[in-house]
Amino acid sequence: MGADTDGPRDKVWYFKAAPLFAGAGDAVRERLAAASTMRRVRRGQVVYSVGAPATMVYLLKEGQVRLVRSDEGGSEATVAVLGPLDLFGEQSLAGGDAREERAEAMVESLICDIPRADFLAALEISPPLSVALRNLFGRRIRQLESRVTDLVFKDAETRLCTVLVRLAEEHGTIAPNGTAEIPLRLTARDLGHLAGLTRPTASQI
Repeated sequence: MGADTDGPRDKVWYFKAAPLFAGAGDAVRERLAAASTMRRVRRGQVVYSVGAPATMVYLLKEGQVRLVRSDEGGSEATVAVLGPLDLFGEQSLAGGDAREERAEAMVESLICDIPRADFLAALEISPPLSVALRNLFGRRIRQLESRVTDLVFKDAETRLCTVLVRLAEEHGTIAPNGTAEIPLRLTARDLGHLAGLTRPTASQI
């Protein structure tokens, strides 16, 4: 990116490229771009922590972010991996006041911080954006339900295959030989968490 990375033209471009905002219209995209702040985060940097005020929604413009949940004993699990043009932190739009998970950059990333109030105002004037967001909520709820079902009814290898297929559908590109390339940097531990497996089991499979 050039020296004008933070310019409004750059921010509008990303909003136009993100599928969620495809039907929002130029006026709404430009309004959100003007209200947002674009910043780079380094690998391992926390975007928000558990318990932090949920005052922002985030558009991942470049890079990779994971959402992590932990229990009282300190054990952690990656519950979602996000790639370019994914929205995250959207629970704040449904009334959540505090974060229930940690968002952490897995590689150097470019993130757009969108104030919740501005996003809610955009939803008021853009029915297509409201529909797209509702569909996003529905898709993520179905994914969560599917993961619970997989844990109960599928064996370890099938669960891992299911995770890879989902990642390919969401982030992959089809190579000339017909295989799917997933442009995400994931460890065996990450894949294991997503499939409900231990790292050794995921590595072995």
